[in-house]
Amino acid sequence: MPFCSSRCSYCAFHSGHYSDQAAEVWFQRVESDLIRFYKRLNPSSLNTIYFGGGTPSLLPARIPAALIRRCLALARDAARLRGDENPAPPVEISIEANPGSLTEAWIAELAEAGLSRLTLGIQTLSEFHRERIGRTGDSFPGLPRISSLLDFAASLGLRTGIDLITGIPGQTPREAVADIHGAVSLRPGHISLYRLTPEEDTSFWRQLNGDGVKSSYLIEEQADAAEEAAAEALVAAGYQQYEVSNFALQGEASRHNSVYWEMGNSLGLGDSAVSTLHDYGQAGREGASAIRLTDNGVNGFELERISRDDFLFENLMMGLRMNRG
Repeated sequence: MPFCSSRCSYCAFHSGHYSDQAAEVWFQRVESDLIRFYKRLNPSSLNTIYFGGGTPSLLPARIPAALIRRCLALARDAARLRGDENPAPPVEISIEANPGSLTEAWIAELAEAGLSRLTLGIQTLSEFHRERIGRTGDSFPGLPRISSLLDFAASLGLRTGIDLITGIPGQTPREAVADIHGAVSLRPGHISLYRLTPEEDTSFWRQLNGDGVKSSYLIEEQADAAEEAAAEALVAAGYQQYEVSNFALQGEASRHNSVYWEMGNSLGLGDSAVSTLHDYGQAGREGASAIRLTDNGVNGFELERISRDDFLFENLMMGLRMNRG
């Protein structure tokens, strides 16, 4: 979902400012592509649905709710055409949200449509470091409000998660651990701890590399120490690390995340979304093991064939991210 109220200084993802008209155009195109691809792929099952961003919580709740219902209806129709009368397993349906633009009514409408996981993008609880990474355009509501939102979501039966960033230049291990303690106090089932990687052509990169020289070893060394301390604090709090950046309480790991790390079939729709498809019409041609589709918005889809050797290599590298290998 390519809309944000403002761009974080470290962000290299495609995004633009939200408007009702732009959101409606985006919705119509994504829904149309969803119907077209689902009928062509005819998947045997639907396991997960994930809304990422951008900031999905900027959308009126009716838009992701409509897409959820459309996905579930397509899956039911496909099962009926196959003559499959067995009850379908529950679909994990997740959405990212900015706590500063989130309301209980928004959560409730999506829960009614079938939402099962809510992840809040906090990044850091430090006001100083929020300013450092350009998170000044959103209104940070503070821990009591975030706790209230998570409790409300849990009361509706949703699993909850928090996204944090570590390795912010200048962040000390003690500050990173303070973020963990604040997040853990909210007791979400899942916490993602992403290492900040300055991307070229972002204002954050230019801020760090104004003279064209890459970040110093000292900055990287400090970031390593902060990340290690934060990960240790999460494990000490009872969160199991099942992937390099992902920690969960028992039974709370994200199925959708695992699809990516295991190179499973996934269909990505919306600007810059990426699909990995093993049984699409192009797979198997010219020695390809799978294809990768990148959604270039109004310019259509870019297709890349993944050779068997490249697929095995990527699968190996992705597998190394997982604790179980």
